[in-house]
Amino acid sequence: MAIYKILRSRYNPFLLIMVENNSLGFLRTCMDKRFVHGFQRTFEDATDLDAGNYWVAANKGGAAARLTPGQKAEFEYTLDNGATQAGWGAHLERCGGLPGVEDASITNRLQRVVIARERHYPEITHIGLLASSKGIEVFTPEEARKALRTTTIFKAGK
Repeated sequence: MAIYKILRSRYNPFLLIMVENNSLGFLRTCMDKRFVHGFQRTFEDATDLDAGNYWVAANKGGAAARLTPGQKAEFEYTLDNGATQAGWGAHLERCGGLPGVEDASITNRLQRVVIARERHYPEITHIGLLASSKGIEVFTPEEARKALRTTTIFKAGK
């Protein structure tokens, strides 16, 4: 038997939300069908959220792609409605939404996104999800900062 609680939105005091487990979340991933379900299962495991307690937004390039104003509004809608956890996902191995972008650059972009989202929205918990045919790696903003300090991406050019 599920137990539901009524929460008051932290962004809109007039909005009451019915949730299980006192928590709601938001997951942005790439829309590549090879990884969508894996992203969802991994996010649920990492956050202890049930499938009905988070919003999912999938777009080409996932969280490694530039956030459009509409996508930012989607995310802020979930915050207005009680989201306290966010997952930011991208995948390696030929992302159709980021044509020509190498895996190392996708990894770097995703790490920077997770750090930036935590900086802009510090009141909620953020995780990164990086998928490949080997599985899905989950990382925190702190782990992303450490990885970026030890990784250098070289670009050919002038």
